[in-house]
Amino acid sequence: MNCRDRVSLVALAGLIAAGCGGGASENNESAASGGDAPAIRITSPADGDGVAGLVGVELEVSGAVGEVELSAGGQTICVLSGPPYRCDWDVTRLHDNPLPAASHSFDFGYYYVDGKYGDYRSEVNGHTNIYYALAWAGYVSELPWGDAFSESLANAAMEDRRIHLNVAGPDYLAEALDRSAPYWARVVRIELADEPPWSQAETEAIIAGFRAELAARSLPAPPIGIVYTRQQVLAEDAIFAAGLDWVGIEAYVDPPGDPSSAVNVQALEDYVNQAKARVPAEKNLVLVMQAYDRNGAWTNMETLVPLQTAAYDLARDDPRVLSLNMFAYGRPGGSHDHPELRHEHLKIGEKLLGITVAELSNGPATLTAKSTSGASDSVEVSVEN
Repeated sequence: MNCRDRVSLVALAGLIAAGCGGGASENNESAASGGDAPAIRITSPADGDGVAGLVGVELEVSGAVGEVELSAGGQTICVLSGPPYRCDWDVTRLHDNPLPAASHSFDFGYYYVDGKYGDYRSEVNGHTNIYYALAWAGYVSELPWGDAFSESLANAAMEDRRIHLNVAGPDYLAEALDRSAPYWARVVRIELADEPPWSQAETEAIIAGFRAELAARSLPAPPIGIVYTRQQVLAEDAIFAAGLDWVGIEAYVDPPGDPSSAVNVQALEDYVNQAKARVPAEKNLVLVMQAYDRNGAWTNMETLVPLQTAAYDLARDDPRVLSLNMFAYGRPGGSHDHPELRHEHLKIGEKLLGITVAELSNGPATLTAKSTSGASDSVEVSVEN
């Protein structure tokens, strides 16, 4: 029977139900629009996956979805206008760094990343550029200090580190220089002593003797300095010694600190700015950040964390600052033991050295696919750089 022969309303209704007449069913609308209703599904990565590095994102698409935008953490990853619905997602960049950039370049590194406390160079090389080499027997404990010292310098060279060399006084000077000589091109500054009780005259004589030792070995003299305590910088005349190229300032606050982070930060700024003002203008500076719990005396990590970036702020716009050295990493109570401190150092290293620190992106993340048709999908992943 031909559909055109049906004229009654009842018959026409029957024909529509049978698919023989006109009508506006969902299926017919989909057919008129060219296929299935628009739909998107993220097929890779899967919900709950761990991801790292460069991740291939793949979609399963049906219907007229239009353009598809992939995004995560408020950042657009890519916009896809047609098949293949796939793009690469660099999860190492899934973070914002709020720190201001420095107005000049300077070095950034830790004390004590290898030695008697363990070897942690692989944990810090990604966000530092300087290796602190210490020629001191007590630091390497029962090990033959000279051999350990030479090995650390060789490793620093292999890992393309600049070297801040602490020769630790006259007892180790000759051997320290002999063992450093093969790596001398990497030595960018000399720390002649740490908190010595020398007068200005004694300091000048020791520096002159040290320069003579270098000349005898045909070693060019990099900038020579001494790290002083707060009291020394603010009160003693040794910082005015001739031949002293830079002065090290301990950017510390007395433990256990104040319960208010703002009070601690202000105390740090006040002291360091006073110390800077007293150091002769022709001498450069090295700031030593309080990157440890002061031998357990600083018990509130929440108030110690802000002092890390506060030290960076004191360095970033002062062209006299040659380096921001962190005390300490591997030592008990150092940044290895307190990852919350290290997290701040990662941000400083990224901003200061102009690099991407992938570890800053770690944690949960939502990957979203959204189309101009309104179809969307999302998955939750764990970033594990």
